[in-house]
Amino acid sequence: VVVSIENAQLYRQLHHLAALEERDRLAGEMHDQLSQGLGYLKVRASITDDLLSSGEIDQAQESLLELKKTTQFLYTDVREDIFNLRTAVTDRTGFLSTLRDYLADYRTHYGLGVHLAIDDEFSTEISAEVASQLLRIIQEALSNVRKHSDATKVSIQCLVEEDQVCISISDNGRGFYPSKIAKDSSQHYGLQIMRERAESVGGSLRLESQPGEGTRISVRIPIRLLF
Repeated sequence: VVVSIENAQLYRQLHHLAALEERDRLAGEMHDQLSQGLGYLKVRASITDDLLSSGEIDQAQESLLELKKTTQFLYTDVREDIFNLRTAVTDRTGFLSTLRDYLADYRTHYGLGVHLAIDDEFSTEISAEVASQLLRIIQEALSNVRKHSDATKVSIQCLVEEDQVCISISDNGRGFYPSKIAKDSSQHYGLQIMRERAESVGGSLRLESQPGEGTRISVRIPIRLLF
């Protein structure tokens, strides 16, 4: 009985620490994104004010249009972040059920064709911790597709390969050279987030892309770590 009680207490402590870590990760993601966006808006507003003060009306109007465009982008990003945060995997809903519902809503909100294919051997019994990280990786990948790829279609596959599960997110967008991704801080940061999430549950992440050939993100996790 004593051992059982101690194990239950340890489980609650680990669960609490995992929740705190996830909260800090999400807070960091949103903080960095909002800080960059709001910082740019502040600079652009200052430039516009200077142009108006100096009577350069045409240039000021162009700056206002850029300000309006950036504000719309930031507004869409924040709405997507809130939409993503409202979706959570629980022991009751399960990973696949939550993912299907999320993708159905995503298609409606963003008009992006997303196809989900699930291998018959893919287990529906995944721990809430692993399922949560997998869902966040998919959400981040879809966000990158919307922001950067100009894709019209996305394919998500859930497969079982030997002793691992593999989840891949592929798009038909413009693609890029992976070696040059560091030049785009937003994409580089998004990839870093996904890789950290995969590694936090014992998995790995791989990026494949070429200009004109779309992009593919693959996450692999040993089956023994899913439960």
